Amino acid sequence: MRHFEGIDRTRGVSLLDALLQSTVAAPLVLEADCVVLHGAGAMGDLARSVLARLGIEVAWMMDRAARPGQTMAPDLKVYRPDDPAIADSTSKAIVLVTTVSAPFEAVREELHAVGWQQAYPFYDFANQFADRHPLNNGWFAPALTDSDQTAISRVFAALADDVSRAHYLQFLAWRLRREDWIFDDAPVIPQTRFFIPEIRPYLASTEHRFVDAGAYDGRVLKQLLSITGERTGQTSVFEPDPDNLVLLHRYLETVPADIRARITVFPFALHAQTGRQPFAAGYGLMSRMLSETGTGIDTEPVETKRLDDLDLPVSFAKFHLEGAEHAALEGAERTIQRHRPLIAATVYHNTDGLFRTLSHLMESPADYSVCFRLHSWCGTGATVYAIPRS
Repeated sequence: MRHFEGIDRTRGVSLLDALLQSTVAAPLVLEADCVVLHGAGAMGDLARSVLARLGIEVAWMMDRAARPGQTMAPDLKVYRPDDPAIADSTSKAIVLVTTVSAPFEAVREELHAVGWQQAYPFYDFANQFADRHPLNNGWFAPALTDSDQTAISRVFAALADDVSRAHYLQFLAWRLRREDWIFDDAPVIPQTRFFIPEIRPYLASTEHRFVDAGAYDGRVLKQLLSITGERTGQTSVFEPDPDNLVLLHRYLETVPADIRARITVFPFALHAQTGRQPFAAGYGLMSRMLSETGTGIDTEPVETKRLDDLDLPVSFAKFHLEGAEHAALEGAERTIQRHRPLIAATVYHNTDGLFRTLSHLMESPADYSVCFRLHSWCGTGATVYAIPRS
């Protein structure tokens, strides 16, 4: 874990050069039929569901805030890491850390301090089963070509501010070297995801026309409506997963009728091409389109459309598509050039996030200032924000 008081462009370039010249980390290879999960919150529950699908048993869960006798559905016991009841397992149990609200290396040090010897990021463990489950947050960056390094350096130089450069370095350090880098002047703030302070003034000043690509259960839409209220204009929501659509419509039933009348739900996916794509459905927020072939993941064809073909007005577009963000942006070039919307797009689901998605927005004729923010650790929560220049 490396700690930096602050960053400026000159020092950032030096750090970036050292990163790009280093050897990339090798993917985790770890066999285990039974594991222990650390973190008994929403991420722990997600991890439990993933492992259940993979046929891997969870022996119990740990959380430093665990209460005596606490259990987690269906019947997993939850212990504090220093609980004497599990002390005899510290040398042999494989602990998968699910929390991404703190640096992994800090969590691992806490676990080591009370005897746990084998602790790994849950996403890195799950990445071994990418051919059996669509979760794809634990990818490792491949060896970079000379052109990759040049593209990353150009992205770094073009970022809008020092916080963006610090967060981009943190993201690269994890993906390339599996190191936690901490910058005092650039805290990781989960609560501002999709609505960073640089975005909010635009939402407060005009009627808002929103495109929500990858709406899941409406949670980001709910945030937006709490910000814009009666200023909410025509809103277009995209969600291709049938189960997620049920959750989305259930949320919309709680929205005031006058605002709900401005919201249109589209049951298909945004992409670079209109057509059909294989889609892994029924995985909740992990459902996604698959470009891989020959995997063991069950898929069904899903309808895809280009945003450009829909002729929708938009002042703010959010893309969270589990890896298809770059393709969706390619299918929205004309819309973006015409309307110059604010854009928030996640970039942590595949290697497009290293530079391709950022380069695409930086090179857009819409003329954007581009910010990069991390909203969680272990290389996750990384989001690029494109703000029109005046």
